[in-house]
Amino acid sequence: MKVKQSAGDFIVSEILEFPKDPGGRFHIHKLKKSKLSTHEAIDRICRVTGLGRGAIAFAGLKDRQGRTEQWISIEGKRVTIDEADLKVFCVGRSARKIDSTMSKGNRFKVVVRDLKERELVSFDRNLAVVQKFGLPNYFDDQRFRCLEQGQGFILLDLLRGRTDVALRRLLASKTPAGKRETGDAKLRRLLDRFWGQWEDCGRIARGPMYQKVFRHLQKFPEDYEGALAEVPVRTKTIHLFAFQSFLWNRMVGKGLMEMLGRRGVSLASVAGPLFCWGGMEAERFEELRGLELPLIDGGTRVREPVFQKALTELLAEKKLSLGDLDALRLPGFCLKEEMRRLVLKPEDLEVGPVEKDDRNREAKKRTISFRLPRGAYATLVVKRLFAKDAGGRPPWGRRRRRR
Repeated sequence: MKVKQSAGDFIVSEILEFPKDPGGRFHIHKLKKSKLSTHEAIDRICRVTGLGRGAIAFAGLKDRQGRTEQWISIEGKRVTIDEADLKVFCVGRSARKIDSTMSKGNRFKVVVRDLKERELVSFDRNLAVVQKFGLPNYFDDQRFRCLEQGQGFILLDLLRGRTDVALRRLLASKTPAGKRETGDAKLRRLLDRFWGQWEDCGRIARGPMYQKVFRHLQKFPEDYEGALAEVPVRTKTIHLFAFQSFLWNRMVGKGLMEMLGRRGVSLASVAGPLFCWGGMEAERFEELRGLELPLIDGGTRVREPVFQKALTELLAEKKLSLGDLDALRLPGFCLKEEMRRLVLKPEDLEVGPVEKDDRNREAKKRTISFRLPRGAYATLVVKRLFAKDAGGRPPWGRRRRRR
């Protein structure tokens, strides 16, 4: 199974409602992009127009893979950009800038390629389950780029007082063996080689963030906490959310296995396998459907005992406690509780016919369309629809035979 093999295979359209006001100072624009992240697209708009980033607001981030459409507001200015990978045009005005409260979710159209017969059989079997019971609302791989880049969860190092290790992982991590190098992987390798030689690092890395960090270390060679303070808030937030999301995923998986038994479906994830239910009693589903569980901070108390127990065990595995989370006081790395629905149920789910795959020999493809609330992952839905061994035991539920 292959997803996002070409840009047209993954199309995302943001659903958003904004209060219209012909005299409003915020100009509302549609932004269409391909192979660009939201931040990359905003950076280019700023370069083309001379605007500061503070003049542009949006409801949510869109992945760089595929073709995406979203809404942005630009204060005091209409903008038109018509390039192959970036198009921006004004559609109206508002007295309010766009924010996340205006988002109603996203509509997805996904072409799944290189399908084999067994995967088509799995899809037919799984479709009815997903339509009836949905799936757990896990965070998917896009949230954990830090693992794919070899950085790991730098928040773990910060919680353990290893500020120097955290900074090195952040700026000089090496891509794990077998992973494709992307972005600034070559730069990170060079920084790792010259780590501790701060003048050399400053000459190698010329970006604004790196210059601030290494200038600070040239003046104060052992002040890693001060150097971290020079890292942009946006970068810190990405790593903060990655760790919170990892804890949420693991808490939910452990809790669900305790509630439902270990029989279910295992979905692959860069942050570890994700347990999903196969089917369940209607009463149990209604119980789960109404639950919201927190992305935790130092003061979190989970109301549902089974998930509180799972969280306590998970923190113990990491040699942490909620008190440790509460004690973290580094600027930009302060955890904040946020609630997230447990059950994700795709709406307006439509399935196209099985077709010959024009990109992969002797394979099939299938097009799937659906709508999800803000913050949910379409790739997770696709994984669940094509998951194998529905109703069987995931890896953590198999018992070894005694010899």
